[in-house]
Amino acid sequence: MQTAMALAHFVAGRYDESVFWAEKASREDPNFLPAIRIIATSAGNSGQLEQAQKAAKRVLEIDPAFRVSSVADHVPLRRPDDLARYAEGLRRAGLPE
Repeated sequence: MQTAMALAHFVAGRYDESVFWAEKASREDPNFLPAIRIIATSAGNSGQLEQAQKAAKRVLEIDPAFRVSSVADHVPLRRPDDLARYAEGLRRAGLPE
């Protein structure tokens, strides 16, 4: 539920709130990739690059094969603008294309 809240805040462009909820979810399960990816993209989009890079590093520790180009396979977003913002945040966080 916390990750869903984080994603809803992401879609609304409320990146700080998105990070808050995603961090809450990742504290309960430190290996839950959906929450960690939301931290990376939301922090990346809000300019919190240190936090975004830390989350990106964790994503790759858990899933070394993850690429930004496959983001549509991993997130339940279908609107092109939302997917583009999500991908851009991951790029800013330093995840590989």
